[in-house]
Amino acid sequence: MWQRMGRRCRPPILLILALLLGQFALGMVANLDVAFPSPLPPSESLPWAFAHSLVVPLHILLGVLLLLASLATSELAGAYALNATFEQGLRTAG
Repeated sequence: MWQRMGRRCRPPILLILALLLGQFALGMVANLDVAFPSPLPPSESLPWAFAHSLVVPLHILLGVLLLLASLATSELAGAYALNATFEQGLRTAG
């Protein structure tokens, strides 16, 4: 019963791992590539980064995709575990 959940959750987990690797790589590139000018006020740093680098918006987009994929995977695993627990309860009661 739990092996089916493992097979069912494997592709989303591999997607999350790939997104994490991409997020790590983009974060490293952003740290090396984006250099803020020193007189820049903090309120203008994010618009400046969006205007002068493609890496920062991609890093943010990948982070949002990572959040959505992890939430979907946890819902998938939780729904399957709830269903498996309900089926187990029916077997022991019946």
